Amino acid sequence: CSHPHEDHAGGLPGALEYASCDQALAPLASDSDSAYTKFMDALAKYDIPLTVPSVGDQFALGSAVISVLGPTDIEPSMDANDKSLVLRIDYGQTSFLFACDAEQEEQQLLLYNEYDQLHVTVLKAAHHGSANGASYAWIKAVQPQVTVISCGQDNPYGHPHQAALDLLKQYGSTLYRTDLQGDITITSDGSQVTVTPSANADADVWVPGSTPGSTP
Repeated sequence: CSHPHEDHAGGLPGALEYASCDQALAPLASDSDSAYTKFMDALAKYDIPLTVPSVGDQFALGSAVISVLGPTDIEPSMDANDKSLVLRIDYGQTSFLFACDAEQEEQQLLLYNEYDQLHVTVLKAAHHGSANGASYAWIKAVQPQVTVISCGQDNPYGHPHQAALDLLKQYGSTLYRTDLQGDITITSDGSQVTVTPSANADADVWVPGSTPGSTP
């Protein structure tokens, strides 16, 4: 559970009805948000232990390694988005960064504390591709070859924002979007990644070498 917001915690109780789980990770042991409370109730129902990981903790996933990069230096006044779990997964020579909903405050902490760990092959764009989930310094540090933006079709927030798209294009990242292409599956053989959209493979996204707005 990345953080206590409905669009991130809300579906987890339902998922636990179908999927077995030996351990749950979350950034907070408790929160007043109703979606988070329901998630905690579901963990108790199925007797699943909750771990609040610390920065630097690592977990094995087959031959891959998951490293916890954030959150760091949590303050009560921080927005819930800036308390997000930020995870890096390494498999062979490929790497993935799940930036969750981290905004400028948490990103600044990551740039200061974990700069050498931010450059990856694949980025799951922070905060659904919003402008406050991307900055010049952040994208310069990450420099992903591939970026996946998770956002709802015709969402009321206008995600993804053009400012974030322009920054990613500036650093040559190939873009994929769930609002245009459905589920995005990425596989790694340890040396390179393959991206497979579930729909609309020729959607109007952007790949390096094309002009903005052109189809790949």
